[in-house]
Parts: sequence; C-alpha cells; structure tokens
Amino acid sequence: MLDTGKLPYIYAKICGIIGNSFVGNGLSRLNGVSRLSDLDRIIFLQGNRDIPNRKLLPDIEDRITKRVIDQIITIVNAFNTAPALLVQLIRNYEYDDLKAAFAALDRGEHSFSVYTDIGKFRTVHFEAYPNRKAMLKGSIFESLPEQKDPLDTQIALDRHYYTVLLDALYDIPKKKRKTIEKIITDEISLYNAVWALRLRLYYQLKPEAIREKLIATHGLDTDAVDSLSFAVDNFAEWSHWKWKKFLNPDLPTQQWRADPRFLQNAASRYIYRLTFRSLHRRPLSLDSAFCFIKLKQYEEDILTSFAEGLGLGMSNTELSSLLEIPVT
Repeated sequence: MLDTGKLPYIYAKICGIIGNSFVGNGLSRLNGVSRLSDLDRIIFLQGNRDIPNRKLLPDIEDRITKRVIDQIITIVNAFNTAPALLVQLIRNYEYDDLKAAFAALDRGEHSFSVYTDIGKFRTVHFEAYPNRKAMLKGSIFESLPEQKDPLDTQIALDRHYYTVLLDALYDIPKKKRKTIEKIITDEISLYNAVWALRLRLYYQLKPEAIREKLIATHGLDTDAVDSLSFAVDNFAEWSHWKWKKFLNPDLPTQQWRADPRFLQNAASRYIYRLTFRSLHRRPLSLDSAFCFIKLKQYEEDILTSFAEGLGLGMSNTELSSLLEIPVT
C-alpha cells in the first residue's frame, strides 16, 4: 500500500527539482549555447574546468546521467517502500546496460565495465562478465532465455521490461492508475508501431514474423498489426490509422515513404508532452512521481543529445530545430 502521508513532502521535492530542470520552459536555457564548455556551465553552474575538449563530452554525459539518477533515486527513496512501478522505471538503465553487455558478448569482447550505477536497484552482476549465467544469477533476468539473434535479444529485453512494468501498473487500483495507464499503454502501442515499421523496412520481415516480435499484452499490438496491411509508399492507405499524425508528411515534391525514425521521434515527443501535462494533475498520488521520473529521463536524453551535437560541430540553431527546443 502506498504511504500517502509522505506524498505532500515528495511532491514538494519533485516541484523543487523540476523547477530547475531542462524540461518545459527550462529547455529555453539552451538557446545560444554553442560550445561544450558553455553547456557545462549552464547545466552544472561551473565552467573553465581543466578538461581537454575531447574528454569533456563523455565527462558531461556521465555527469548528466549521474545527476538524473541521483535525483530520481532521491524521490523513490522518500517512500517508506519503493513502489514497484517506480523501481522498474529506474531499472530501465539496467536493461540498456544488459543489451550492451550481450552485444559485447556477441562480439567476443573479454571485458565489460561500463554500466550505470543505480545503487541498490541493480540486480545484474556485471562484474561477472563474460560469464552470462553468473551475471544473471539471482537477478530479475535469471530466467530470460538466451537468444541466438542480437535483434531477438533486444526485443526480448524490451518485452521483459514492459511486461514487468504492466504487472506493476495493474497492481494499482483502477481508479488510481488512469493517468499512468494512459502514458504506459500509449507508449507500448507506439513502441509496437515503430518496431512493426522498422522490421518491415530494415529487416524485410513478413507480417507473420513481425507479429511474433510485438508486445501483444492487453491488445497493445492492435494498432501495429493494423499498419502491416498498409503499403509503406502509399500515404492514403494510412489515413484512418490511429497514429497517422506521427507519420512523416506527404510532400508534393517527392515520393512518400514511411520513415521509422520520424515516427519514433514524433512518438517520443508525444509521450513527453503527455507526461509533462500530467505531472501536476494529481499531485498527491503516485502519478507525480511516475511523471517526474519519465521527465527526468527525457531531460537526460535531450541534454546528452545536445552535447553530442555540439561535439559533432552542429550549430545551436540546428540542434534547437532537431530537438524542438523552444526559442525565446
């Protein structure tokens, strides 16, 4: 049972952190930033650090991730018992690290030491790499079947993540999960839609093979399955599809072809905006903590992408347009 007595304190902490975060109007602080050293100063309120520019990018990225995780864990630890739903959001980092570890195994690499520190929420023994069985012993992944194909490994981990997330969601009474349920189910439906298109265009899989790789729980694959009957080069056939508004536009100057990356980026922005609008809707509930974690993880993605863009020599104008950062 949720310890409701802590919720006012937790919500106040959330408001304090979000007020200084790079979400919503806070993103406008990135306007005019054109150098990594400037970004370092804007994010961490410090500059002129004695680090060569070639090392500054990974250093900034590491500190962005560490700060986000520290802030998330601070909120989750404020509960007497960490809610399973929030713990699974934290463990998203462990899933990503495990994908990287399995990929390193597939490449025959003998060491793997770069993984995200999520403290007591980590279950995988990465220090046991390259012994897969020892790595997973006692973890939430111990019973995960080994896959021969790296693509199937990634999809199996994604399915595992969302299955555990949904189990935690449906343990919450129906009247108390409406906001969170909308965010999670839309996210999974869009995840399926992106993968269905990606598997058609990049892997040339047939509809039957694609269906097997989708997350079908609670009918959340319905929209993706519907899309399998549409031609990828005929925009009109998608006209009544649920997620049509997230497709790349049909321009008169070129032949239209569905773009998985465009769909993925549009889906990500939609989930971010839905989460941002939901943050304060039910402040004295689990909703605010859930939305807080999702927003902080979005902030991490935006800031690391911005840093990588600067590292590649992109201008502030290019990055602001690409990442849809509001211009003041």
